Amino acid sequence: MPRPKPLPQKSTRRTQKRSATIQNATSLQKSEQKKRILELREARFQLKTLLEVHGAIYYLVYPKHPEKNYFSPNWKKLLGFSPDPIIDPLEKKKNSVLIDSLRIYESNIEQLTQKKKVNFKYEYQHPKSGKIFWLQEEITLKTDPLSGQEIWVGRIIDISEPEFFKKYIGESEKRFKSITDSLPVMIWVTDEEDNVTYFNQKSYTFFDIKKGQALRLADFGPIIDPIDKERVFAQWDRQKEKRLPLHFEVLITDRHDQKRYLAIEAIPRILPQDVFIGYIGAAFDLTKEYQFKQGMEKAFGLLQASEEKYRKLFENMQLTKLQAEEEERIQIGRDLHDGVGQVLAYLSMRLGLAKLRNDANQEEWAQLEQSARSALEQVRLLSRTLAPPALRDLGLRDAVKELIASYDIIEKPKIELEIYRQTEDYNLSLEKKIVVYRILQELLSNAFKHAHATTIRIKLSFTKRHFELVFTEDGIGFDPSKVKKGVGLESIRSRVAFYKGTITHEQSPGKKNKTLIQLPIP
Repeated sequence: MPRPKPLPQKSTRRTQKRSATIQNATSLQKSEQKKRILELREARFQLKTLLEVHGAIYYLVYPKHPEKNYFSPNWKKLLGFSPDPIIDPLEKKKNSVLIDSLRIYESNIEQLTQKKKVNFKYEYQHPKSGKIFWLQEEITLKTDPLSGQEIWVGRIIDISEPEFFKKYIGESEKRFKSITDSLPVMIWVTDEEDNVTYFNQKSYTFFDIKKGQALRLADFGPIIDPIDKERVFAQWDRQKEKRLPLHFEVLITDRHDQKRYLAIEAIPRILPQDVFIGYIGAAFDLTKEYQFKQGMEKAFGLLQASEEKYRKLFENMQLTKLQAEEEERIQIGRDLHDGVGQVLAYLSMRLGLAKLRNDANQEEWAQLEQSARSALEQVRLLSRTLAPPALRDLGLRDAVKELIASYDIIEKPKIELEIYRQTEDYNLSLEKKIVVYRILQELLSNAFKHAHATTIRIKLSFTKRHFELVFTEDGIGFDPSKVKKGVGLESIRSRVAFYKGTITHEQSPGKKNKTLIQLPIP
């Protein structure tokens, strides 16, 4: 049998060289593949770390090949379950969506195929802790360029804090509007540019304004009475510049061309860091009070013009003991002034003339003249005390100011007066004004006679239901239980009790002695 011919030596070398080249290529390929695997692992690690730090959830869902799905690490932490062993994590997530948000959730999922991209928010309950929070989810429908498969690319963000804050603000605004709409006064809010940002229902009705209509405070200028307009706007600008509260009264013409009288009260809205953002205020319709004031002024004019009508008006009234006493005082005062006072004045004049005609006994004539003048002054003082003209003509406020001014010639005690605004003078009836005036006279008389005070402080004011007189002096004080009736305290008690008021004493002899009297209004 013939032996095969041996290959040429040159051909064997080529085969060996080719084999070595293949081995080198394979080794290089494995090294490159290993390098790429390491780079891929490093990239995945970096991506995973980045996604964990970011806090949001990112996911890729292959509807037809769930084995290819990807969910970022924060899925389990935020949603409360691991997506790995579950065939359809999106369906499990849906089971924890609150019923109030479920319709919105399902509607957006249904629209995904048509819109290709949806963005919606919903309330979610953590399946383990039971905590409820808000999620913002964005889903984009894409196609895998390699496999041509449909992919859901999603992102979920926790927006609980801003949503709950927004909900709290919304509920607060709703409660605020509900409360203000039920109030019988006009409530309004402005910004720093004097734009009206809120009106309650009473404001819309009173000014006949449509809801949503853009308004500025200047738009109300035409309805303000020309007499008040310049004063009101100047006061507003001045107080706004200083960021101070506002309070003024203004006469306007309403939508029915009727004169209305409004009281305006407002406080500035100032945020932290001293940021001024406007005013919140109220407007009170004082038309009835204003009309009452005008009516009272007219009534006073009629009473002054016809004393006979005034007497007939009160003839049929059943006067009480204190009222009868007051009328008696007034009559005595008039009689002293018009009767005895006139006689003494005439006597003083005749004595003066007699002195001029007779040079003899000038000293005796001078004494007689001085006695007559002294008697005349005492009668006039008694007349003013019994029937103070300012009380009926000008009101309690001016009568009290006149009474205090009459003590200016006395160095001690010093009298300090704090009194209510003129517009509040009509809150008390004439009978109560007289009572307050008499009580103040008694308190001053007691302080001058018994307290030896250096300073007397008097405050007259109104609360929602009461008129208050606070009388404070720094003298030696006195024990009300031991003071005789002649001092006048019994008269004060009876007057206060008759009008169902209260009187309290705070005694600190040598330091501070305070008397508080409250009378109900009206």
